[in-house]
Amino acid sequence: MIKLIAMDMDGTLLNDDHATISQRNLDALHAAAEQGIEVVIASGRTWSLLEDIARNVGVVRYVLISNGAAILDLKTGEWLLQVGMPEQQVLDFIRVLDEHNTPFELFCDGTAYMERQYLERAMGHALSPDYAKLFRSRMTLVDDLAPVIAGRTVEKIHVFHVEPEEREMLTKALQAVGPFESACAYATNMEITSPDADKGAALSVLCQKLGIDASEVMAFGDADNDLGMLSWAGWSFAMGNGTAKAKAAAKHIADTNSASGVAQAVEAYALGRQP
Repeated sequence: MIKLIAMDMDGTLLNDDHATISQRNLDALHAAAEQGIEVVIASGRTWSLLEDIARNVGVVRYVLISNGAAILDLKTGEWLLQVGMPEQQVLDFIRVLDEHNTPFELFCDGTAYMERQYLERAMGHALSPDYAKLFRSRMTLVDDLAPVIAGRTVEKIHVFHVEPEEREMLTKALQAVGPFESACAYATNMEITSPDADKGAALSVLCQKLGIDASEVMAFGDADNDLGMLSWAGWSFAMGNGTAKAKAAAKHIADTNSASGVAQAVEAYALGRQP
């Protein structure tokens, strides 16, 4: 019996514009919630970049953000988990990225921050015009990130675009600063988190709090930052448009995000509807 559905956003629940959700997906999730199934967002984004989406879904209480670096209870406003990186290490990461003149955003306590100098270049790598609009409206721009992060939890640093020939050099420069986990949501980006941040580990923490076993969890993902979650959940689905690693980690393959693959699987496996 499915008691919880956890979904990645980009390339999974969202349409190809990375901003909207099909009506079929919304209807399936509402039907699941009406049956008492917990509907959970599990995204690489931080909360400020998910708030509009969560409001649109409407039946979400818990969000796993920043590749599993944190869990937020939307009902109480409580952080159920926060896995950050050491402040000095983050400052050193920022220095390295600045030295390489690489546009990036930083996720801290649920808010996305960016230095103004990088905004227009980052917009050149926006996933779609609709996503660029959302990004501009939800991004907090600052002149200097150092005072922003003082004494706070930094969940993730997202580098928008790294040329293939530069990735190894940049990775080595960052590794010289200290340990981190590097994942990708798509081919050219880079996502820097604590080695302890993982969607699967975060989902396990949430389910333990809710008294839900892995065998009662349905999870959806498409990218390499979903591997832990797809491996852990008893009913895991890689999207048809997913990476080879995501498909290898999952127990099942769903249809593509653009074909409402989440809804198709929820209808068949959680709602018991015949295709």
